[in-house]
Formats: sequence, C-alpha cells, structure tokens
Amino acid sequence: MFLSCESQKTPSNSAIKSCESKVEVGSSHICLVNLDGMKEVYSDLIVKDHIDRSEPNVLKVLGVYLTNDKYANIEEENGFIINNQEVFSDRFKLYIAKNMIDASQNPKELESFYNRTVESITNPIEIKDLLNSEFKDVQYDVPQFIKNYKLDENAYSFVAIIKVLIPETNQELVRVSIITMMNLNGKAVNLNYITDYVNEETIEIAIKKNEKFTTKILELNN
Repeated sequence: MFLSCESQKTPSNSAIKSCESKVEVGSSHICLVNLDGMKEVYSDLIVKDHIDRSEPNVLKVLGVYLTNDKYANIEEENGFIINNQEVFSDRFKLYIAKNMIDASQNPKELESFYNRTVESITNPIEIKDLLNSEFKDVQYDVPQFIKNYKLDENAYSFVAIIKVLIPETNQELVRVSIITMMNLNGKAVNLNYITDYVNEETIEIAIKKNEKFTTKILELNN
C-alpha cells in the first residue's frame, strides 16, 4: 500500500472536453479513461459492494476496470460475486489514501516519495532467479518486487510477483502486480494492475498494458 504531497493543478481545456466520466476527490476531480476492450465497473453496485468488502478502510477506490468478457461473465449469488478469482484476474484499480483526499501533491513530492519507497524495498530479485526457482521462494500474498522505474514526472511504477492460495480449491496462483504512483490533477492517486502469470512474456505484456492506461489518464488529468 502506498500512501503519500503544492499547488493543485486544474486540467487543461482539452482534457476537460474529453472527460466523459469523472470522480470527485476532495474539492477536485479525476477524469476516468475509456479503454478498448475494458469497462469501468466500480459504478456497478454489485462490483462496488464486492470491492468495498475487501478494501482496507484507509483507502478510497476511485475506479475499477475489467475486460468486457470478464464483466459479462460475473456470477452473482445473494449479492456476492462467486467467481471473483476468475473475474478479477485481469483488472485495473484506481485508489487514493483517505488521508490524502484533501491534500495536494506536486511532481517533486511524488519523486521524493518514490525514492523513499525504493529505499524501503527489501530483497528485490531478478525475474530470472524467480523463474529458475519456479517461484518457490515467493511467500503467499507478499509482493516480490522485480522492477521499479520512472514513466513520467507524474508517474512511477513498481512491478511485483504475487503468489496466492485459493482456499476453496487449494489452488496456487502466481500473478503479476504493478502499482503506479501518480500525480493526477494535484492528487496522489495510485493505480494497481493485476493479471495471471502465464510465462515470462506475461510481465512485459502487463507492463505495456499498464503504461498505456497510465499514459491515457495522465493526459486527461495533467
């Protein structure tokens, strides 16, 4: 979890014109992107209730994106999404720390926070070493960071491998998780992309997909 902070920035006129959907963040707003093949679904009450039940209380979700196919295949029973592991295996989530909702952030503050976060990461590992060990050293639900980098003065990304165990089936899954810390319209917003790991190419595909989303939302909000 990344929490982060002078003057608040107003989106350009071109960004405002193309802002078809937005969410309020304090006295400001964040424009949401449109993505080919994906749908913003946090506005769906069933999805919202599912996400909110598992979300840490210190975070506020701003948007969730699923592929059109996965959204269409949601199985709901008594208000619960019963195939959630399948549905949410390829998704984006935008969120902000609640204590940052009324605060502002500029690029220098974001860079400083990124540098402090990099220094706090213990035991980063090369992906080739993870592959050679077949992920045996990756602990359940603990991100193993393999890469971090600057995408833009308003965006920095951390790439990690996460291993999860599905209690109902005792199935072990390996996933790629990318967290991008951003400055959007003067707000410290984070983006998390998660997808199932298939092979080494999955990581590069995930990075490119995350960068496409990040680039679009930066253009709308800065």
